Order: sequence, then structure tokens, then C-alpha cells
Amino acid sequence: MNERQKGELDFWKRDIAKYPGENYAWIRASFLTTMLEEFPELNHLSGRGLDVGCGPTSVFEYSGRDITAIDPLMEEYQEMYKPDIPTVNYVLGHEDDGVLHFPNNEFDYMICRNVIDHTAAYEMLLSEMKRTLKPGGTLLFYVNFDKKLQPPEHYMLWDYVVVHNELVATVGFHMLRGTIVWQEEYERYVFWGVFVNSMTC
Repeated sequence: MNERQKGELDFWKRDIAKYPGENYAWIRASFLTTMLEEFPELNHLSGRGLDVGCGPTSVFEYSGRDITAIDPLMEEYQEMYKPDIPTVNYVLGHEDDGVLHFPNNEFDYMICRNVIDHTAAYEMLLSEMKRTLKPGGTLLFYVNFDKKLQPPEHYMLWDYVVVHNELVATVGFHMLRGTIVWQEEYERYVFWGVFVNSMTC
């Protein structure tokens, strides 16, 4: 395990410790309300969804959606916390190589929220997300734009140019909208983008 992975685990251990004796999965699920504000498109998406880089539990627990959630640290997370009756299908996610072990065109939509800047092989992960997303499928994408973000947890800094170069020019997603928002609470900019898989794999 590298230093970045240890940093991720330490972050989530501290987060889980904030809610002793409580159902942490319910706490995490409450953040779905915020996600619906960021991505109102979610209200209209159906079918199979993929939560990329979900952390210990997915915000889609108890949502009634058909969700698979992946994270490269899933085994370690489930030693820290495991929902009593999970409603989400948790699987070990991509390793450092970024490869997703799903068939082509497996998912109708995907959510990649605050993940890509924590990923070593982000180019491969983006390519794999495109491969496993159905043509015409929707990607809801969120990344921090913050010059203060530093290692060990973050591999690189993102901005609008990087988003366009990597998702649109290189991988071939079509961007429907992109919004850059200042978050006063955390003193950082974030990017919320909605993309469509406009090309077949």
C-alpha cells in the first residue's frame, strides 16, 4: 500500500469515527440530496448505474437504484465499516492500472465524484469508463479545481483545460454542460460536468 492509499484510508477512518454508534451508511446516503442539487439530471436517469470511487459506502445506499459501487480500497474499507443490509452491489474497483472488470456497454450512467484527481492511471480509468458506459449513456463528473491540493492523496491538479483535453479531446465524451463553482466552506473551486458517451467503443 502506498502513501496515497494510506492517506485515503486515514481520511475515511476519521470520517467514520465522527459518527460512533450511528448508521454511517445512512449518514453517507444523506449526501445524495446535495448530489441531486449538483446534478439534477440524476432525477431522469434510470437503468444500471456505476458509482466510481465510492469510498466506504455509496451515497446511493437506500436510494432504490440499481447501483454497482467500486473502489480500489474496497476490501480495506469493508474492514472499517460495512452496511448491515447493503442495497448497493460493492465490488473491488480498479487497481493502479485503472482497468474496470466489466463488459463493454454495461452501464446506463456513471458518477465519478471527487475521484479522478486521486487516481494514478486516470487516463486508463477514463477510457475504461467510456468503454463500459453504453453509447448515449451519461457521465456525471466532479473534480476539485484547487491549487492548494497537494500529495499524498492527490496525484495531479485539474482545471477546465485538463477536463476538456482528457474527457473531450482524448477520450471522446461530449460535454453537455460544465459549471465551475466556488465552495466557500472549503475555500476551493469545483467543477460539475455532465457528459454523454457519444461514440461507440
